[in-house]
This record gives sequence, C-alpha cells and structure tokens, in this order.
Amino acid sequence: MAEVPFYLQDYEPRDPEFIKLVCMLREKAQSAGALDVKTKTLINMALAGVKHLPEVVTAQANIARGLGATDDEIIDVIRLVCLNDGIPGLTTGIAAFSE
Repeated sequence: MAEVPFYLQDYEPRDPEFIKLVCMLREKAQSAGALDVKTKTLINMALAGVKHLPEVVTAQANIARGLGATDDEIIDVIRLVCLNDGIPGLTTGIAAFSE
C-alpha cells in the first residue's frame, strides 16, 4: 500500500479501509501516465495557488525542483495562476520561492 500522507494519519485508525482507497487513488493520480510526474507536480502547485494554500505551493515547487523543474517553469505556472485567479493567486504563487 502507498504511504499514508501526514494529513491522513490521525484518521487512518478510524477508517483504514477508506484511507487505503484514498491512498491508492492518490498514488494513481500522481504517478506517471500520459503526463510525467514533474508536470503533474506543477499542476498540483497551480491548483494550490488558486486555492490560496501557500504552504502547499512551497512544498509542490520544491518537489518539482527535485524532479528537475526550473525556476522558469515555476514562473510560468505562477503566471497561469495569476491569469486565472488574479493578484491573490499571484501572491500565493510567490510562495514557490519560499524556503
């Protein structure tokens, strides 16, 4: 089974069967398919930007960098977030450059 992410670990003992299914879905959605993992990670970063989740933007940007994403690719994602969500998306997207 896929590793249970930290944000589901407290709930897992209460509903282990469901969490197993969620983890399987998460693993399938995030693994390489028609899109490579780096591209999927950049999409996750964009979605976090439009949801105004700066901590997730930072985490996804760092994962993407580990997969070979360049600052220029991350900047392109931030621009798309701004285009689709305006200035709030831009200010959240900037978290991609937080440590």
